[in-house]
Amino acid sequence: MPPRRPHTKSRQGCAVCKRRRIKCDENRPTCTPCTNSARECEYPERDITFMPSASTRRRITNSPVTSLSSQVSPGCDPENLQGPSVNMLHIELLHQLATETLKSLHENVSDMDISLSEMMKHSLTAPYLINELLALAALHLSTICAQRRDFYRHHAIQLQTHALRIFHEMNSEVNSETVVPLFLFTSFLGLHMLCDTLINRGGNFDEFLDNFVHYLRVHRGSRTVIGAHWDLLAETPLWPILQDQTSRLNQQTSLDLDCNRLFKLIRTSGLDPSTSHNYEETIETLRLAKAPSKNGATSLGIFTWPVVVPSAYIDLLAERKPEALVILSHYAILLHSRRDTWMFSDAGQFMIQSINQQLGPEWADWLTGPNFALASCSTTGAPHQEEMMEDLSNSCKHV
Repeated sequence: MPPRRPHTKSRQGCAVCKRRRIKCDENRPTCTPCTNSARECEYPERDITFMPSASTRRRITNSPVTSLSSQVSPGCDPENLQGPSVNMLHIELLHQLATETLKSLHENVSDMDISLSEMMKHSLTAPYLINELLALAALHLSTICAQRRDFYRHHAIQLQTHALRIFHEMNSEVNSETVVPLFLFTSFLGLHMLCDTLINRGGNFDEFLDNFVHYLRVHRGSRTVIGAHWDLLAETPLWPILQDQTSRLNQQTSLDLDCNRLFKLIRTSGLDPSTSHNYEETIETLRLAKAPSKNGATSLGIFTWPVVVPSAYIDLLAERKPEALVILSHYAILLHSRRDTWMFSDAGQFMIQSINQQLGPEWADWLTGPNFALASCSTTGAPHQEEMMEDLSNSCKHV
């Protein structure tokens, strides 16, 4: 009887393979056995990383490429070959990113209009960027693959966690070489947090509001770092895109009827001057966010408003002040107008209906615009714009 082939234990294998008593190839974040069997791979948090370990980097560095031909011969046993396996989940996420996710961003967020090859180039020196990009692709897949929704969202959270960890460990100084990957990272991180907050909200409005306030503070904080070095972006390929968006946000256009109505309600509400001023500033940022871009799209405002909204308003929203909730419901009109996209889904409707319920009928006059936005949607999802404008115009006469 031939001797049994010795079995080498996988000491750093995933918990799933250990429970199944099979050998794990230790692929992160999903090992090959778990990928092949469509199981949710679990590693101890400290062991999971998309970056190669120090020992792996040393092996790669110390292995001469010329020795590969002598290591692999026609008569060798493939099972005896040692080396890292291709992480098929990452390949799947990269494919999703390149073919679907970035396309959806280009259609909805013009300041994300940067090529995949450009982002890959920056990811070589900023691995936190590729981790966040793959995390966003995983979040996208979680919205379109219902049977594996939890699987993809689990890995979206993992990859984003590792992106943040690498980002903090690298502690990169903002300079001409790092400003682009840092800007891209903070942009995609904020977009990811917003989308995750909107589409994975559960049914509890209080919990959703806490998460939304947390998102606002994190996104504003991360972009403030870049804002202090805005001049460095002038020498990068991003500058023409950013210049176009800045000029659009700075344009002085007449108030739309909805924001005009909010201004009048705030000014006649008897609030103290400081609070009234904070709300007026916030309504102004909302007006600018609602201004259409050159191609007529308003999706950009969904992402720009959380960045430019005054921090004082965020505090008022955290306190559940009625006027702050009313302004949020008007922001939700933008979300509802793009409910056909995977990034927002029915979040706008959820927010408007929840705020209605929270404030009660005595605030119905303040919520005319948001409620009409919901009621004026036909079966095709298009609002009756002329009717809505006439209704708002008539309402403004009575303020």
